[in-house]
Amino acid sequence: MVTHYPFVIVPRGQSVKELAQNRPGLCLATFAAAAHDNVQLQRSLNTLFNKLISARLLKGSFASLDILQGLLVHVAWRYTQYLHLATSIVSDLRIDQPRKPRLWSVDGGKERDSADWGIEEMRALAGAYYLSSNTSILLHKSRHFTHSSYISRCVEYISANAEVPTDTHLRYLIQLQRLTEEIDDVWNSDLDGLEKQRAGETIRHVATNCETIKSSLPFPINESLPILFQFNLLELFLSQSSPGGSHYGVDKFDKPVPAQPSQNSNLIDWLSASISAAQSIIRIIIVLPSGEEAILSNISWIIIYCALSLAVRLDLTAAKTASTQFLRRFLDMSQTLRQICIRLEAASGEDADETGDRNAFYHLALRARRLEKWYQKQSAEQPDDSHQDQGPVDNDPSLSDLAPSSVDMSDDSMDFGMSSVLFSDTLGFPIHLDIENEGMWSDFTPAG
Repeated sequence: MVTHYPFVIVPRGQSVKELAQNRPGLCLATFAAAAHDNVQLQRSLNTLFNKLISARLLKGSFASLDILQGLLVHVAWRYTQYLHLATSIVSDLRIDQPRKPRLWSVDGGKERDSADWGIEEMRALAGAYYLSSNTSILLHKSRHFTHSSYISRCVEYISANAEVPTDTHLRYLIQLQRLTEEIDDVWNSDLDGLEKQRAGETIRHVATNCETIKSSLPFPINESLPILFQFNLLELFLSQSSPGGSHYGVDKFDKPVPAQPSQNSNLIDWLSASISAAQSIIRIIIVLPSGEEAILSNISWIIIYCALSLAVRLDLTAAKTASTQFLRRFLDMSQTLRQICIRLEAASGEDADETGDRNAFYHLALRARRLEKWYQKQSAEQPDDSHQDQGPVDNDPSLSDLAPSSVDMSDDSMDFGMSSVLFSDTLGFPIHLDIENEGMWSDFTPAG
């Protein structure tokens, strides 16, 4: 599971007894996340972890590396509402700043930062920033944990002094998250004429840096699913971005699709790039080996559902005119939704906790089925001439020049921030689920 959240590492040679004695918080959180094949056991472990957190809060011995690491694991795979506790510990322990005056040493003629905090603390700092920033952007909330040059220095140090292979991934995850923040800043700014021009330059700058990072990775991109997800999320954001526009390009959904591409090439380009980006994320879950769904982190599942919901909207937009019909073949939404629903239903199993509640896969499968039914209803309401075959286009050379560019390898939920954005136009959404009441995202990762 460490490859899906490489910011907390349990030493390979450490026994369970040693971990329980030295890091009880991390031990409980790790076992709860790993108990994805037993709903009752997992929720019992979650209850124990909650009691531990409550007891530490009451006793005043809350701010420790053990509790911080435990909370980060819990947030990464289970309950996102604990994130504010994790970031408060970072501040309390002051690991978001150097513990002592910065020192420099010379190594082979090169200057480098010497460690002040240990690598464990530095990983935890980077992990808290990564989760906080990503969650804030995906939920469309204010960012309270800001990036600093010290965080960048920490991940550079970790990469240069890697103790485990995933340590080399951290610098790239943080770099990509910073680029994602730059796009988010463009979306959240009130822009006048000159500022729109500068925003356009920012978008181009982010796109260039994204490609530079991808081409410079010293390892195969598929070696790290978090990095692959982050690249694809950033590319999805870039495909939607336009100065003065809105998150995910929702403002474009309200515009009529022209009958001929030549009448509005920008809109057609947006639709093509967006479909390609959404398809790349959806493909991750489609090709993921069976049984590995449970080890994907919360952030990964949020990104997948976000892209799936957006893909449905893009498909329906492409269905509006004959000139964009060919784009629907790249998504093949009917078959894609069917595959995902079947997969989630299979993953949900029959296991339940002592109250009879099923695991998060069960609830996600229900939501996916609702999305499928809504999509089928909307598709049926399209004009008759838009109901064309959406079969594969691999052997159709006439479409090769028009196909969306390939990106390596999908979203949302109600009060999760995405509902007001992705489903804000007249198409609407079939249901409204409240996060806190439904617990869909607070207890989301299908790890049980």
